[in-house]
Amino acid sequence: MFSAIFFLFAFAIIAAAQTPSPTYPNGTANPFYPCGSTASEVTTCPYRCYTAEGALESGCFTETAATTAIDSLKSICVECVVPDVPEDYPGGCQPLSNYFSGAAPPSPCGFKNHRLRECAWICEEAQVPFDSCSATNDTGEYELCEKIEHVSFNDNPSYEALSYTWGATGQAVDNIKVDGLPFTVTPSLEIALRHLRSQQETRILWIDALCINQLDVEERSLQVQKMKTIYQSASAVLVWLGEERDNSDLAMHFIIKLGNIDLDQVSFEIEDKITSKLWDALFHLLHRPWWSRSWVLQEIAVATGEPLMGCGQKWLPWSVFEKTQSLIARSTSLRVLQTMSDTVPSLLLIRKHRTGNQPARSLDFLLQDSFGFEATDPRDKIYSLLGLLHETDRVALTPDYSKSVRQVYIEIARHVLRKNINMLCLNTNSPFHDLPSWVSDWSYPLQQWPIWMPLTYNASGSSNPVLEFVDDLNILRVSGVIVDHISLLDGNDPIRTSQEGPIDSTRGEMLNNIESTLSKAIERKLLSNANMLNPDKSDVLWRTLVTNGHLFRRSQTQGPNTRAPEEFGRMFQVLRGRALVPADFMPKMPLAYRKEEYVKPFVESTQLEAQRFFVSRSGRIGLGPFEIREGDLVVVIFGGDMPLILRCHDSHHQLIGPAYVHGFLKGEIFKRMNKRQLRQRTEIFTIK
Repeated sequence: MFSAIFFLFAFAIIAAAQTPSPTYPNGTANPFYPCGSTASEVTTCPYRCYTAEGALESGCFTETAATTAIDSLKSICVECVVPDVPEDYPGGCQPLSNYFSGAAPPSPCGFKNHRLRECAWICEEAQVPFDSCSATNDTGEYELCEKIEHVSFNDNPSYEALSYTWGATGQAVDNIKVDGLPFTVTPSLEIALRHLRSQQETRILWIDALCINQLDVEERSLQVQKMKTIYQSASAVLVWLGEERDNSDLAMHFIIKLGNIDLDQVSFEIEDKITSKLWDALFHLLHRPWWSRSWVLQEIAVATGEPLMGCGQKWLPWSVFEKTQSLIARSTSLRVLQTMSDTVPSLLLIRKHRTGNQPARSLDFLLQDSFGFEATDPRDKIYSLLGLLHETDRVALTPDYSKSVRQVYIEIARHVLRKNINMLCLNTNSPFHDLPSWVSDWSYPLQQWPIWMPLTYNASGSSNPVLEFVDDLNILRVSGVIVDHISLLDGNDPIRTSQEGPIDSTRGEMLNNIESTLSKAIERKLLSNANMLNPDKSDVLWRTLVTNGHLFRRSQTQGPNTRAPEEFGRMFQVLRGRALVPADFMPKMPLAYRKEEYVKPFVESTQLEAQRFFVSRSGRIGLGPFEIREGDLVVVIFGGDMPLILRCHDSHHQLIGPAYVHGFLKGEIFKRMNKRQLRQRTEIFTIK
């Protein structure tokens, strides 16, 4: 392993792309013309230089070799070949003629199947007068002349730390040389190394794939505990987004331009001032895989200096990007806001929290903020947060890659639920890792942000949580009250979104199904209030569809009294064709465009992509996970912010997920009961 001693860790040393040239015969330092810089200067030299078309360019040969080897050398594809080198040449060079048989010469140039590129001399040592690290042989090996050096934090080493994306699991690998030996890396890292290499000086980097033995479970577990210190101590954290593509140069320039705008002077909708091409370029840049990688939260947040963000050949300070995002966040245009991936606000918020010298956050809050991020190893969804945690959480969370994903996730669930029982609202119903229903699968892709938001709802009033863990790791016991049952579901099929958008239905069709369900509920006398279908007389339906919130509430201060704006009612009426767009809204634009833009805030705030509409036995309406069934229980547990949907089994209950039930979210249920009634209705639910 690279680093088994406390406070020792490894660096990757990348040699400069150009090293000082030794002196050649006749005083020249040009390797392509050993006797001079041009053909006219070689008249007194025992070498003859040729310029030929095709594979052979400016090949230099001795008089003897010129007549016997020139034909075969033309097929070698070389820039300069010197079959005979002076014995006093530094670096242990040997005549190229030794390798005409096709045998592989010593590092660093490489030679196979009579192919050699950008290699003028065959040298046994790395003392070469050209950029040997750009030489590539037929095996695809990238001759990175680098080494691994072990250092101690006590010596205050100077280095840069790389923050990048590994690439998809199972992706093809590229070969490089580390300490003279073959080493496989992902294509994304190989590309990063090409771009990061300095032309003037040696660069010292810390790169996880090179400095941690990824196959050694014990070493990985130990090194993960040092990640905070490694990135915090770096002279710079380098954010590498990847090579140039999808107009990324344009996007990087656009970020710089926006970053120079005075936020206090902005008085226009920025979408109106900028072309579609620029927004598209920015969208692609901010939706690259780096932005959803879970490790970047810690790598960026703990950086002492200002991180640098690079893509292709373009680099900019992190503060410029932050300012650009502040400007975008002020926009009221959904298109502008959607240029940011869902994870960008969390990333910026966590860094701002850390750099503002605020107390470390608890694990439950960080798990919520990082839900949309991804990790190659599911355990890293937890371990990547280690350096951001409060001390009490950090002590309880010791990385151990010998544990299964299931064991890690169960242990984390038990830890966070003791502190915050509302983490049950982040239940994922994941089919992976064989998890109990009360344990969230933090690696499971989110279909939509959870309907539960801290400080937004208060279903259980002032009650305190009552929960119990038993020796059986599968079981959680909680206390609460059954408040209702699911009686009627809408006819909508589960909708899963992709980059192309909804794939099974449209919101209009879904709303038709929901209103049809309400009509059936009235016919079956589950609902006595027919006015629920008329937003002019009741706001219950449209508030339920948006869970009485709005799209942008994640960035705002929340509280129990937070409510969706009243104008959402008018937007719902316009969407259903029962009202007109206000006359003063975009009056000069075509009617169809005005309607689409007017209803956008309401449409994008609905929770229909990942939730299902239901009517309860007592006539309540609500939204719950798609997995709900008729007959499921609606339960409010002590200390819970939202009702939970539980399903009865022979000896236990299964947690399906949280539900928005209009009229059950401000402690109304418990307020209606005295202590005696509450005791009588309290039950203990064994959840597996």
